[in-house]
Order: sequence, then C-alpha cells, then structure tokens
Amino acid sequence: MWRKARRAWAHGLAALMAGLLALAAPARSGVAEAGCLAVSGSRLTAAALAREDPRFLAIPAGTDFGYLPEPGERRTLALPTGELVCLERASRPLAESEIALALELPGTAITAAILDFPRTAFPPGKLRFPASGVSPPARGSDSVLWRGSIEYEPGRTIALWARVRLARETKCLRAAADIPKGGALFPSGIEATTCDAAAILAGALEPESRESVSASHGRFAARPIRKGEWLTAGLLIDAAMVVARREAMLELRSGGVRLVLPVMPEENGRAGDAVWVRSMATRERLQARVSGPDTLTLTLPGREPRTRAAALSSAARPDWRTP
Repeated sequence: MWRKARRAWAHGLAALMAGLLALAAPARSGVAEAGCLAVSGSRLTAAALAREDPRFLAIPAGTDFGYLPEPGERRTLALPTGELVCLERASRPLAESEIALALELPGTAITAAILDFPRTAFPPGKLRFPASGVSPPARGSDSVLWRGSIEYEPGRTIALWARVRLARETKCLRAAADIPKGGALFPSGIEATTCDAAAILAGALEPESRESVSASHGRFAARPIRKGEWLTAGLLIDAAMVVARREAMLELRSGGVRLVLPVMPEENGRAGDAVWVRSMATRERLQARVSGPDTLTLTLPGREPRTRAAALSSAARPDWRTP
C-alpha cells in the first residue's frame, strides 16, 4: 500500500509540473519567435522605443524604463496587452578598416596590416588603440599584439585586441658591433637592414635621415650599445667636448673664489654631462659637469666667505692656479 501511494504521488507531481510548463510555453515561444529588439542610446524611454516598435505607442511617451542592458545581456518589458518584448543593446561586427584608422602609429611612413581581431559583435562607440597598448614584439618579428578598447558610453568601455603587421619602406640602422658609452660611431660600425616591429616602434633611424648622416661622420654613443641594437636619435649624442684620457681643466667654484687644476677625465661627455675625473695632483676622484671644450666645473657647498677662502687656500697645490 505504501509503495502504491508513493508512486501515485510521484505521477501526480509530474502531471502538475507538465501542466505548469505547458502554461508557460506560449509566452516563452512568443518572445523567441519575435526575437529581441535592438536598441541604442543610454536610457530606455517609451518615446524612443516607439520609434523602433509601434506597440510602445500605447505607453505614455515620458515613461522611463531605466538603463539599456549591458552588452551581451537582455531585458524583457511587458506591454499593456500582456505581451513581452525582449530588448538588447544594438551591436554589430567591427570592420577591419575601423581598427586600422584607430591605430596610433609611431610615424606617417609606417603601414599597418590587420592580421586578426575579434569577430564578435560590439555596440557602436569610439575605438582607441593607443601606442601604449602594444605588447613587446618578438625579436625579428614584424607583427605585434595591440590592445585597445571601444567606449560605448562615457566612462564605459570594452577591451579589444588586434594582431597587426607593421612595415616601413625604408630600412633601419642598427649597430654592427658593440659600442661603449662615449664611443664614436663610424660607417663600419653601422648597418642598414629591414626593419622589424621593434625597430619601427622605437623609431629607428633611416639611412638617409639627418641624424644618421651625422652618425656616419662620427657621433658618440650616449650609453653602451649592443651589437644588433637598433639606432635611435636618443642613443646618439653630439661630438664629446671632454674625451676620456685626454687632459682637461677643472674649475672649482665656491662663492667668489675660483681655482683651476688639471684633471684626467675617465669618460667622454658633452656640454652639461656629469662625468668622473681624477685630479692629476692628488689622484682624488671627483664628478664634475662639462662646461666647454676640455673644461669642467665643480661648485663646492657654500660656507662663510672667510672660512671658505681659507679652506681653499690651504688646500691649494703647486699645480693649481687662480684665474
């Protein structure tokens, strides 16, 4: 008896669920058949919806239903007749030309070919692919992964990406050998070759540019340059005014007192650079600033005039001279 009663109860529950599902089916199938209404803007109002679907004319024009659903989401509104209307944000697939126009290329002579990008639909908005969104390319590669975004409402964005091949018609210059800091650049130490993505993004010099012509006549490296490294304007400096292992004069300044002594620079430097020098008399190592050809300046901390003058006089060497 107990087993028969349990089976009867289960059959009754199943029949009840089937009836409920049958009652709910027309509403769900009606929405699916009609599809979702694609809407745009920032808020859902009856007046705006009526322009897309005349059934909303039965609702007062000023009725506000709130914000649009987020991209990829849906909302369902009920009409006075009891019908349900599915709403979703209008979206469409992106065009390759749109992405190409949004790329912030590092130069006008550079071309970009779009290799791949998301094929899904996105809401209309402002595309941005800033130069800061480029991932470091592999050495020798001509393609990069470029990250960007689409702003579909003020302050609301969706992340995007694109695989891009970069090219430049002219070749790029790179070091054909290791060059130490302050070392001179000569034609034998420079080679022109096809640019890769890293060279293009770094702004590598072209063979016919003004900077590269100067380099071929002997400019200097602002820092150590490795063999195979692309040459940029920031890596080159004008001819050094102070040359390593070539005697120079150091002018010590302290208020109204000035002393000049011979020093031996340990590195090359141009005007304004701070370089290490060694006193020819005391062998003391100092850091001074280049002020002219074979001339450096070092300003000592200020003191009281009498104390400062006495200190400088007592420290003077026979090879020091007062200008």
